[in-house]
Amino acid sequence: MERRQAGDSSAARGFRLRTALAGAWLCIACTAAPPPVSGGGGRTHPRGGGTGGSSGEPTGDGGLDAGDDAGPGASVCGDRNFDVSCGGDAGACPPNSGCVVLGGQPTCACADGFVALDCAGTPCLLLDGGCASPNWWCAPRVPGPCGAQNFTVPCGADAGSYDCATNEFCGPGVTCVCPEGMLALTCDGRDCSLVDGGCSYPGYDCEPRGPGPCGPLNFSIECQQPDGGIYFCPSHGACYPPSSCVCADGTQPVSCGGLTCNGNCTYPDWWCH
Repeated sequence: MERRQAGDSSAARGFRLRTALAGAWLCIACTAAPPPVSGGGGRTHPRGGGTGGSSGEPTGDGGLDAGDDAGPGASVCGDRNFDVSCGGDAGACPPNSGCVVLGGQPTCACADGFVALDCAGTPCLLLDGGCASPNWWCAPRVPGPCGAQNFTVPCGADAGSYDCATNEFCGPGVTCVCPEGMLALTCDGRDCSLVDGGCSYPGYDCEPRGPGPCGPLNFSIECQQPDGGIYFCPSHGACYPPSSCVCADGTQPVSCGGLTCNGNCTYPDWWCH
């Protein structure tokens, strides 16, 4: 096989070189994963998030229908969910909330560990004017699928409080940071560093890198560049400085669609398979 230098433009555009390193495949032009964004992947969050909105008049006995138990909070979204008294003629609040006075008006605020969502799952704090009875509830914050309920890490800030996604830690200001060995992804699985403007609450989560399906999380091998920077190669691969990856013996660079890369695959749509 003809050998070319990596700096050769024709090679850089699509030449795959079989190296002498344990028979591994070097994909010269297959792009590696970039380093985490500045600050470790911090994302700005809106402050607050516990206040739901207007209270509502109780309906019926205010209890739940049989089979409506939703786990922690034993509550579902809808008019029959408003069974916590908010005083006098003010109406009622949903379970796991309390009645507070803001601007001279009674309103409902979710307890710690719960988040105010409308019945479609949108956080009330992101809606113009907030939520209104009966179309909201206090949903439990629990580690799980990407979304508002997965924001389980409480953080404090000078101007209020906010929450970060499960596995994150509180960053400077009002930010959240996905730690080393993990990656912030949108709810549809895209690397937040590739999203214009980055990711924002509640449309992302923080997941561990590691062997698995083709995609961004599979880029789990951290590599050092000569200038001190870092990049990532796929699982079952190895670093090939200054910024390339080599696939282990018995594997080769393949696109997520199953096609041999031939030097033209780009992060995150390839792996060593």
